[in-house]
Amino acid sequence: MADFIQSVRSPSAEALIYEDEAEKALDNYYDEVETDRIAGDQHQPGTEIRPANGEGISHVLPSPVKSITRDQSEFTYRDLRLMGQSATNSPLRVIALIDFDAFYAQCETVRLELPADKPLAVQQWRAIIALNYPARDHGLKRGMPVDEVKRLCPSIHLQHVATWREGEASWAYRSDQDKHMSNDKAALEPYRIESRKAFALIESCLPVTSTVLLEKASIDEMYLDLSTYVHDVLLDRYPELLISSRDTEGQYLPLPPATSLDWQEDNILGDQAQSLDWDAVAMNIGAGVIRELRHTVHSKLHYTASAGIASNKMLAKLGAGCEKPNNQTILRTRDVPEFLSSLKYKKIRGLGGQLGTAVEEAFNVTTVADLLPVSLKQMQTLLGADEGTWIYNVIRGREHSEVSTRKLPQSMLSQKTFTPAIANIEKASHWLRMFAAELYDRVVALDTPTLRRRPRTLAVNHHINGRFGPTRSRQATISTGSTMSADLIYELASSKLREISAEAVSWPCAALGVVLSNFVELDTQSLSITTFFKPGVQAHCEDSMDSQAITNKRRASLSLMSPSKATRRASLTAHQERPSTDCVAAESSIATCDAHYQCPTCNAHIAELDVLEHLDWHVAMDLQGEG
Repeated sequence: MADFIQSVRSPSAEALIYEDEAEKALDNYYDEVETDRIAGDQHQPGTEIRPANGEGISHVLPSPVKSITRDQSEFTYRDLRLMGQSATNSPLRVIALIDFDAFYAQCETVRLELPADKPLAVQQWRAIIALNYPARDHGLKRGMPVDEVKRLCPSIHLQHVATWREGEASWAYRSDQDKHMSNDKAALEPYRIESRKAFALIESCLPVTSTVLLEKASIDEMYLDLSTYVHDVLLDRYPELLISSRDTEGQYLPLPPATSLDWQEDNILGDQAQSLDWDAVAMNIGAGVIRELRHTVHSKLHYTASAGIASNKMLAKLGAGCEKPNNQTILRTRDVPEFLSSLKYKKIRGLGGQLGTAVEEAFNVTTVADLLPVSLKQMQTLLGADEGTWIYNVIRGREHSEVSTRKLPQSMLSQKTFTPAIANIEKASHWLRMFAAELYDRVVALDTPTLRRRPRTLAVNHHINGRFGPTRSRQATISTGSTMSADLIYELASSKLREISAEAVSWPCAALGVVLSNFVELDTQSLSITTFFKPGVQAHCEDSMDSQAITNKRRASLSLMSPSKATRRASLTAHQERPSTDCVAAESSIATCDAHYQCPTCNAHIAELDVLEHLDWHVAMDLQGEG
């Protein structure tokens, strides 16, 4: 695969740097032109551009926008230049999302060496949390009772998730977990391990000098920004594109040579009979890379993946879901309006929760097509300035978030809800040992030859009346000179739990958890701290917190479905920019992860980090009710 990529590489075109205010203003103008060009608006030539502060040299545009004739592309030399810089506002960007199909179920199918067409469901206690596609073909859905699943599909293989068990040092797959619901804890480790394998394989397929940017979006999803790589290939294959200067920035590119693009088995949205343009050529090059990566993963690890290839992350995400499983979908720029118009807007990531409900209540519509006539001013008035602007842009396909190359976990949680409640601190100590072993495994599993990260903060959360009831919390600082171990985590957690127990009535205890946060990067040579990361979770900034504040914070985290205000605000700065299939649980902070899982029991939207603990809580409540 690396040879495949390296064989068509050529040096990137040198980025142009503009120093005076007039040129910056000109760049800003082109940003506005690009926005309106996508929306179908028209501009008149001869516009006078001045710096935003009203000072400096003005610049009269030399008719950069003009009627597009048949011998011209829809895209400008500036679009091409920005593409080479992986700029988020180039309509020629090539962004892909690789999404592993029914990942939990695939992991179990491969581990058990079952035929790919064998129906399989992943079970946690009494809930079905994941299904492979053969099982879905029988009409099965997540959340169905196990007895109903067996009735509808007698041939199904039911596999319970691995569990941690009180008094044992490691997780395991077991046959008697139903008898130990009160003292077992669901384990995600098998899926985390396979996820790391798959993503490491993808990364290894790219040459060391690759310009491809990678971002792990969740346990089963990865974004790739192929823009700079594809730009280099375009310049290598089509030398006529090299004729670019500041004077030609606003001019349209010549059309690509008439040729037939080989899409193989890809799903191409829109009319392929339309005249060929550079977005299709660019997407075709990117599609070849993604096809090779998917083939490599399948041949080496036996996992299938679907993919979406488009001009931004939002569209790539939608594309990846179009033809699952084991397919990839191409969404060219010209096909975006028709594609989005056919969707319900709640399918767009960020509009599936509270924000989507607010839109529905405000405008009484459900589809993108119905929402398009709503003006920007109306959206801002009824939904807020940031939210309204973001929605107005995103339903038109405008989304400019970057593919972030480093998305490392900022916190880790291990937690258990008890039924019956545990009676004393001695009983709780057994669980602290289990939490410590799990958390230590997760910390060291992320180590690489060049990167080691360790937490600086440990917090113990103690819930007297369950995970949504009054909570007390104590935290400890982990010394930078300490050697990380399960014993260290256990000793610190035990110390904090003793403080909580001495403070007030604490037993019986209905839920207990340990959080590691405030990770720092260690120098792999000297093991000294070289870089500090901002804490990903701010819930434990003091030795103790008001229990009602913690309760409110947790409830809020369960209901947040819309993009965070901070994210939307950051998105609005670069032309109003805005930076899975199965029950997914990633190792990222609740505060920074916007992927979610809808609980089949209560329909709450749960942050990835909290999924298994939330399901454990339902089981505990059911057992309590039966008692």
